Amino acid sequence: MSLLSGRRASSSFLVLALIGLFWFIGPNLPFGSDERHIPLAFSEEELRSLLGNLRLKDEPAFSASERRAANLGRQLFSDARFSDSGEIACASCHQPGRDFTDGRPLAIGIAPTRRHTPSLVNSFAAHWFFWDGRADSLTAQVQGPLEAVLEHGFDRGRSAQTLFRYYRSAYEDLFGPFPSSLLEQLKQSEAFRAQPLAKAFELPLSIAHYALATIGDGSLQVNWIQAGADARQAPQRHLARAYWPNPAETPATRAFAALSEQQQKDLNGIFARYSWALAQYERGLIARRSPFDRFIERWQELPASTPAEKAFGEGFRSQHWRGFRTFMESGCASCHSGPTFSDQEFHNIGLPQHGSQLDLGRVAGIQALKADLMNCEGLPALLSLPFPSNEQRISDSCSELPYIRTDLQEMVGAFKTPTLRNVANTPPYMHDGRFAELSDVLAYYNRLDEEPAVGHREESLKPLRLEAEQLEDLEAFLRSLSAPVEDLSALNDKK
Repeated sequence: MSLLSGRRASSSFLVLALIGLFWFIGPNLPFGSDERHIPLAFSEEELRSLLGNLRLKDEPAFSASERRAANLGRQLFSDARFSDSGEIACASCHQPGRDFTDGRPLAIGIAPTRRHTPSLVNSFAAHWFFWDGRADSLTAQVQGPLEAVLEHGFDRGRSAQTLFRYYRSAYEDLFGPFPSSLLEQLKQSEAFRAQPLAKAFELPLSIAHYALATIGDGSLQVNWIQAGADARQAPQRHLARAYWPNPAETPATRAFAALSEQQQKDLNGIFARYSWALAQYERGLIARRSPFDRFIERWQELPASTPAEKAFGEGFRSQHWRGFRTFMESGCASCHSGPTFSDQEFHNIGLPQHGSQLDLGRVAGIQALKADLMNCEGLPALLSLPFPSNEQRISDSCSELPYIRTDLQEMVGAFKTPTLRNVANTPPYMHDGRFAELSDVLAYYNRLDEEPAVGHREESLKPLRLEAEQLEDLEAFLRSLSAPVEDLSALNDKK
């Protein structure tokens, strides 16, 4: 049906007019600037004082119980029986030989997904998980792919049943006996399909209005307006409700609803402990001895007046040092800061539309995080470990959870700042895997001349406008951040 037919045409033109008015008077729209970036100037002494904050000095600690849990998690990580097809394991996308990524632009589980697989290396230091931060702990992150229709396509009933059939001894050695309330279901020969119905949510109307007004692809914007008209809703109301559709009932969700309250609690507890065991393995994956780190160690051991070149060595020489200076002076460290080279925050860097789907990023991730029954507020009671744990229970993200606002316009089109450690080993790049090479990423930041897919590029982000040789130096520095991946839970297990 045409957008310009009958009364619908009038309403659509009215909506477009209102969108235009909103664009004109919308409060605090963070429009970007094309002015030339002016680099900072750091002395060698200043750079040396900054280096201590870039070393990955902390590492996860493991108790004896946590090492046993990590050993169980290591086995679960590669077990494809925890998927609907029997062919997808965590290791299918997070491949150890690829620094726990998969080398694809978009992850493929049961079916292709819409985002790139991020690395799990050094995830012990992260505050938020997934590109949109919809999980606030490693344990919560593990659950997402297993229950996602496009990834493992599994449910927690079958997860508990698979644990009972193949890992009962290891599970009960760690956590105690499986709950008696569920033994009948776990022992049955047919599949025990049970899954709680996810909590429904919709975007705040103000966010939907802002997002609709700032969609960069005109045809995509018209499609959303047309969809709203077809649904006899204002387009912003339709976007608010349809961007993340309400979960649909399935036989598994009806089976879960039919369980007693105690059975539901017990099943959620089994699933929380399954996820926690996987998380113990994942948090032990660390890369910390890069050429850049070894350079820092050598330089800091020398007298304060020693020039940087006296500490150069294998994998870090003059070009890498020039690249590091460019990295600092061009403002890259504004977001890629700290030991993991990530501020653990979310930014709209102005990437143009890529593909046919609208991806609102963090602003939708916040909604999903708030709705998650196993976020930091709900998980501890379900997990209820029968032994002390070294893993930090209340992280920065957990303390922030009650105060996160759901209506921040700057979170529209914003995605998590990825770590730069081992970045040379994990192509392609960005949340949608659009860039095949590091040089492509740097070329984008050098220009910043395209219209964002949705929302507005952060004002603080300026084009680098570097010369070709400077870009080569910068890329060389990024490559110096790669280190072998260690499995600390396994190393500790051997002590």
